[in-house]
Amino acid sequence: MAVILIVNPVSGGGRGARSENRVVDALRRRFGTVDLYRTRAPGDASDRARAAAGEGYELVVAMGGDGTISECVSGILSSARPDMPLAFVSTGRGCDFASQFGSAGSPEAWVERIKWPQTRKIDAGEIRFDGEIGNEPPRYFNNIASFGVSGHIARRVNRARRIPFLPARALFFVHSLIGLATYKPVAMRLSVEGREASLYEVTLAVVANGPRFGGGMKIAPMAMTDDGLFDIVIIPAMARWKILLQFGRIYRGTHFRNPDVIHVRGRSMTIECADGMMSLSAEIDGEAIEIRSVALNLQPAALTLAM
Repeated sequence: MAVILIVNPVSGGGRGARSENRVVDALRRRFGTVDLYRTRAPGDASDRARAAAGEGYELVVAMGGDGTISECVSGILSSARPDMPLAFVSTGRGCDFASQFGSAGSPEAWVERIKWPQTRKIDAGEIRFDGEIGNEPPRYFNNIASFGVSGHIARRVNRARRIPFLPARALFFVHSLIGLATYKPVAMRLSVEGREASLYEVTLAVVANGPRFGGGMKIAPMAMTDDGLFDIVIIPAMARWKILLQFGRIYRGTHFRNPDVIHVRGRSMTIECADGMMSLSAEIDGEAIEIRSVALNLQPAALTLAM
């Protein structure tokens, strides 16, 4: 069986690089042919997974954090073989997506789960930014796309100097507090399943395929990756002390007790910054970006996981 292992060597503060040889050896003992590819820049994992689909590989294994897994998902689903199976070895800090499938612990323990995998289909989200059309392949996500303060926080986290042995949850917590204190809510036009767009002053808008983001925050605890629907959570502009209170509740998944927090379910959503001269902070499975508008569509049972 021909396998390609796509490794982000800087994931988990270098955990990916430290573990790759042991993981390759373990996979080769099980599958025989295992080729190793190390990413060098953002987008590399997506490009390599897309190319691998046309090169005769039978399994892609992503080794890194949620961002590396997400890039491989996007590459496979935009390839000529979108049904190509994907497995993963989680070596990142947050691991919000991976946590849905249990905590295997060490990279070698994740490999044990891959050796005799059970395949399953899960949903994925298709994203088109700023009115993209034509032949440009869409971006996909497997966990969460969010807009507003989360993009502001993700940028801070991704740029932060890593402190050895500082847990991911603590890193996200500190930068979330700073981000909430410095973020100004943005006016967005939001439309679910083609309904007439509503204008909101928004602190955070989340389109969730999975339940957690931000290093363990239960932003959409009812979300499931195989139910054919997005869970959409909108936290409107509030006084800062109220936002900080909601922030604590998000870790527990109890923020829906606030009647101002909106929760709906659907297969599609569009988001547009109301001020056409401004951009909107966003994060897609942990990657921070700036956009003006976005269209998100659920692709049911699009991704084949081998875990």
